Amino acid sequence: MGETPTAAARESIARLAKICPVVAPSTFPRDYGGIEEDVKALCSKEQLAHLEDAIERSNIKLQTCPTCKSCSLQSGGKLHVGWSLDVENRRWVLQSAQTWCSKCLSIGSLESTLNEMLSVEDDESEEHFSELANHFQTVNSCDALSFQLALNLSHAVKVLASNLPMAVLDTDAATPCPRGPAFVDRVIHLLVHGGRPAAANGSSKKSGGKKDKRRRPTAELEEEDESDAEEGSRQAT
Repeated sequence: MGETPTAAARESIARLAKICPVVAPSTFPRDYGGIEEDVKALCSKEQLAHLEDAIERSNIKLQTCPTCKSCSLQSGGKLHVGWSLDVENRRWVLQSAQTWCSKCLSIGSLESTLNEMLSVEDDESEEHFSELANHFQTVNSCDALSFQLALNLSHAVKVLASNLPMAVLDTDAATPCPRGPAFVDRVIHLLVHGGRPAAANGSSKKSGGKKDKRRRPTAELEEEDESDAEEGSRQAT
C-alpha cells in the first residue's frame, strides 16, 4: 500500500520543521489567510480603520520583528496570522496575530514567496528575490538548497491538506473559528493583546467584574485608551 495523504503531510511538516525552525513558507486555511492583504479583504470599513490602528500600535510596541529579531518595524511592519496544521486530527488552529517585517512576511507565506519567484523578470526583481532567499537562509541558519526544498515541501503540504476534510478552529482548538468580519475581530483582539490568545472568561485576576471586551473587539482600542487615561489620572493625584 502507498503512503496515505495524512502520513505524507505529517512527514512533510516534520521535515519542514527541521529545515525551517524559525519561519517557513506556510500555507493557510482557505477563506481565512495568513497575511495582511488576506485579512483586509474581509474587513468592513469600520474594521479596516481599527485593524490599521492595531497594526500601527503593534509596530510601535514591538519595534523589532519578533521573527528575525533584526529588522525594524518602525518603517511599517505587516500583519501575520499564525496557524498550526494538525493533520492527525484534521484541523487548522488559529495561533497568533503579530506584525512582522516585510521580508519575514514574504518568506512566511508560500503564495507570497512563489509570487515573488515568478515575478523575477529583470535585474531589480532578481536582486529583490535574492534578498528574500538570503533572509530565509539567515533566519533559519540554512543554505540555498534548503530554501528550495522548503518551497517543495510547503507546496506538497498545501496539496495534501487541500484533499483532506479540515476543520478550522479558534485558539482554544475546540471552537470553530469565526469567518469573515468576525474573524477580523478575532485578529484585532489578538493584536491588541500582544498576539496571543487571551485568558478564558473569568480567569483574569484584574477583571473586577467588567464586561468581556471580546464581545466588542473593534472598540477595544478606544477602551484601552480610556483605561490608560484613568490610570494616569489616578497616579497624578
